[in-house]
Amino acid sequence: MRMSKKKSKEYRDLELNELKNKIHDLKANYAKEIVKSKTGSRNEKAVCMKNLRRNIARALTIVSEKEYSALNKTGVKKIKAEKPVAKKIAQEKKSEPKIVKKVKGA
Repeated sequence: MRMSKKKSKEYRDLELNELKNKIHDLKANYAKEIVKSKTGSRNEKAVCMKNLRRNIARALTIVSEKEYSALNKTGVKKIKAEKPVAKKIAQEKKSEPKIVKKVKGA
Protein backbone atom coordinates (compact mmCIF):
# COMPACT_ATOMS: atom_id res chain seq x y z
CA MET A 1 0.00 0.00 0.00
CA ARG A 2 1.77 3.11 -1.19
CA MET A 3 0.68 6.34 0.47
CA SER A 4 1.39 9.56 -1.31
CA LYS A 5 2.21 12.75 0.46
CA LYS A 6 -0.92 14.84 0.94
CA LYS A 7 -0.86 18.58 0.77
CA SER A 8 -2.03 20.58 3.76
CA LYS A 9 -4.56 22.31 1.53
CA GLU A 10 -6.39 19.02 0.96
CA TYR A 11 -6.75 18.60 4.72
CA ARG A 12 -7.81 22.22 5.26
CA ASP A 13 -10.67 21.76 2.82
CA LEU A 14 -12.19 19.02 5.01
CA GLU A 15 -14.61 19.68 7.85
CA LEU A 16 -13.46 19.03 11.41
CA ASN A 17 -15.38 15.74 11.79
CA GLU A 18 -14.18 14.48 8.40
CA LEU A 19 -10.64 15.39 9.34
CA LYS A 20 -10.86 13.48 12.63
CA ASN A 21 -12.17 10.44 10.74
CA LYS A 22 -9.29 10.79 8.29
CA ILE A 23 -6.81 10.84 11.19
CA HIS A 24 -8.40 7.68 12.56
CA ASP A 25 -8.00 5.98 9.16
CA LEU A 26 -4.40 7.14 8.82
CA LYS A 27 -3.54 5.81 12.28
CA ALA A 28 -5.16 2.48 11.42
CA ASN A 29 -3.13 2.27 8.20
CA TYR A 30 0.03 3.13 10.11
CA ALA A 31 -0.68 0.38 12.65
CA LYS A 32 -1.14 -2.11 9.79
CA GLU A 33 2.17 -1.04 8.26
CA ILE A 34 3.93 -1.53 11.61
CA VAL A 35 2.51 -5.04 11.88
CA LYS A 36 3.63 -5.81 8.31
CA SER A 37 7.13 -4.59 9.00
CA LYS A 38 7.40 -6.58 12.25
CA THR A 39 6.16 -9.83 10.71
CA GLY A 40 8.48 -9.52 7.73
CA SER A 41 5.72 -9.69 5.11
CA ARG A 42 6.30 -6.08 4.14
CA ASN A 43 7.78 -5.58 0.68
CA GLU A 44 7.49 -1.82 0.38
CA LYS A 45 9.95 0.84 1.42
CA ALA A 46 9.93 2.71 4.71
CA VAL A 47 8.93 5.84 2.80
CA CYS A 48 5.30 4.77 3.12
CA MET A 49 5.49 4.76 6.91
CA LYS A 50 7.31 8.09 6.90
CA ASN A 51 4.60 9.65 4.72
CA LEU A 52 1.89 8.20 6.97
CA ARG A 53 3.50 9.71 10.08
CA ARG A 54 3.84 13.07 8.39
CA ASN A 55 0.26 13.00 7.08
CA ILE A 56 -0.99 12.22 10.60
CA ALA A 57 1.05 15.12 11.98
CA ARG A 58 -0.26 17.48 9.29
CA ALA A 59 -3.86 16.49 9.96
CA LEU A 60 -3.45 16.82 13.75
CA THR A 61 -1.92 20.26 13.32
CA ILE A 62 -4.82 21.41 11.17
CA VAL A 63 -7.34 20.00 13.68
CA SER A 64 -5.71 21.96 16.50
CA GLU A 65 -5.66 25.11 14.35
CA LYS A 66 -9.35 24.74 13.53
CA GLU A 67 -10.26 24.09 17.17
CA TYR A 68 -8.22 27.09 18.31
CA SER A 69 -9.81 29.37 15.71
CA ALA A 70 -13.25 28.13 16.79
CA LEU A 71 -12.41 29.07 20.38
CA ASN A 72 -11.27 32.53 19.29
CA LYS A 73 -14.52 33.08 17.40
CA THR A 74 -16.48 32.40 20.57
CA GLY A 75 -14.46 35.00 22.46
CA VAL A 76 -12.33 32.68 24.53
CA LYS A 77 -8.81 34.05 24.78
CA LYS A 78 -5.62 32.26 25.58
CA ILE A 79 -4.62 32.76 29.20
CA LYS A 80 -1.13 34.04 29.67
CA ALA A 81 0.74 31.92 32.17
CA GLU A 82 2.45 33.60 35.08
CA LYS A 83 6.19 33.44 35.40
CA PRO A 84 7.50 30.79 37.76
CA VAL A 85 8.64 31.95 41.19
CA ALA A 86 12.28 31.10 40.49
CA LYS A 87 12.32 33.40 37.47
CA LYS A 88 10.72 36.23 39.49
CA ILE A 89 13.37 35.89 42.19
CA ALA A 90 16.15 35.86 39.60
CA GLN A 91 14.79 39.03 38.02
CA GLU A 92 14.56 40.74 41.41
CA LYS A 93 18.18 39.83 42.14
CA LYS A 94 19.28 41.31 38.83
CA SER A 95 17.55 44.59 39.60
CA GLU A 96 19.19 44.92 43.05
CA PRO A 97 22.41 46.96 43.19
CA LYS A 98 25.53 44.83 43.41
CA ILE A 99 27.94 45.30 46.29
CA VAL A 100 31.51 45.00 45.19
CA LYS A 101 34.16 44.19 47.80
CA LYS A 102 37.68 45.39 47.22
CA VAL A 103 40.41 42.85 47.76
CA LYS A 104 43.63 44.06 49.38
CA GLY A 105 46.83 43.52 47.47
CA ALA A 106 45.24 43.42 44.04
